Amino acid sequence: MKHYRQAGFRVTRRNRQNVRAMAVAVLDAINARTGWSSAPFPISRVLELWSAESGPTVGDHPPNFDVMTATELPHCDAEFLPHLNLILVTEAVWDAATSHDPAARWVLAHEVGHAVLRHHVAAGLYDDVSRVEPEKDSEHQANWFADELLMDLRLFNPTTTGTDALIEIFGVSELMAARRIRELILETRSGR
Repeated sequence: MKHYRQAGFRVTRRNRQNVRAMAVAVLDAINARTGWSSAPFPISRVLELWSAESGPTVGDHPPNFDVMTATELPHCDAEFLPHLNLILVTEAVWDAATSHDPAARWVLAHEVGHAVLRHHVAAGLYDDVSRVEPEKDSEHQANWFADELLMDLRLFNPTTTGTDALIEIFGVSELMAARRIRELILETRSGR
């Protein structure tokens, strides 16, 4: 998979706790409405549900999605088009996500993060010499959102839960589970 850009667009400052709160709000809203469990979070089913209710305005309406061929979307696995409130995803990623592939599910959660966090392209790209501030960067924020959505912190204790448990509970990869635990422990240590 091609994954994501290292740095994205400059966006409204959001710290990890703010992004976590927004992911929890999505988890709770989906659970209240459908009764679907957040472990593992049914990201492809949620996108299908939202597509029936989608509208043109980011933040006011759920995003729509469209599955594209690799030639129609040659530069990435998926992307969010804010002016259309539309998530585009390649067939390969969509098929993998609906088959519960951890990396593909994460790609979809990342794009949902752009929609939920109201990332708009108008903010402008970082140039090659700018220092990327994670709290003001669309890609970092969407990465955080994907981790928060797919691995709900309310369902585990990062100081006592191992990676194997996260893999089993949330259907994520070993790399995702290890990163999640490491980042939460570092967050706790730094007092963020």
